[in-house]
Amino acid sequence: GASGITTGAHNSLTTHNEVYDCPYDGINAALGDNMIVENNFVHDYMKVMDDGGGIYMTFSTNSVIRNNFVQGNVDASGTKAAIYLDEQSAGCTVSNNLAFRAALAMINYMAVSNVVANNIFISPTNIALTFYKSSAYTFQWNIVYAKGSFNVQNAPAVASWTNNLFYSETGQRNGVPAGAVIGDPLFQDPSTLNFQLRAGSPAPSMGMNGFNIRCAGVVRPLGPASDLRVTEP
Repeated sequence: GASGITTGAHNSLTTHNEVYDCPYDGINAALGDNMIVENNFVHDYMKVMDDGGGIYMTFSTNSVIRNNFVQGNVDASGTKAAIYLDEQSAGCTVSNNLAFRAALAMINYMAVSNVVANNIFISPTNIALTFYKSSAYTFQWNIVYAKGSFNVQNAPAVASWTNNLFYSETGQRNGVPAGAVIGDPLFQDPSTLNFQLRAGSPAPSMGMNGFNIRCAGVVRPLGPASDLRVTEP
């Protein structure tokens, strides 16, 4: 198929895979409830098709996407998201994921009552989060970091914005809700894929953690982070 992994089974677990070189989605999780997608490394997806993502979920309730490392698409054209909750995704949780080099960090479309918590979304250019025709979201303890501008589309779809940290090197921001904290999260060293937080970071006091890329992908012996074949911006 066009997706790297396709799963639609109720109560399924998709874990510790490296998924890449995909014409369409990296992991497509559809038509199943209580699915768990965790600890995967996804990159080089959406190489041919459009309207999908590194991890794509639709028609699912009470499912979980967590502890994944998604190397996103710097190209913001089309709808190529790092993480995508599509129609009738409801009661799902997206937590503790790293979306790196993700110009379109997350799409939420016709999805309701989902929780997005303690994720890190990073782009070397602009970054966008969309909540089109969605409602009753909780968005908390997330870091959104862009070297360019960041744009939140349809922010009122989120019923609760709590302790999120937004940062743009250019200072350009659109649609960010009132009360959002603006500040540099002070990652240890993104150039070596170290996304732990330095002393003085405002993030820990807000309930946020860094991300250890070693939790994602195929279990392999300890070695340099470059073993993960991540492309730097």
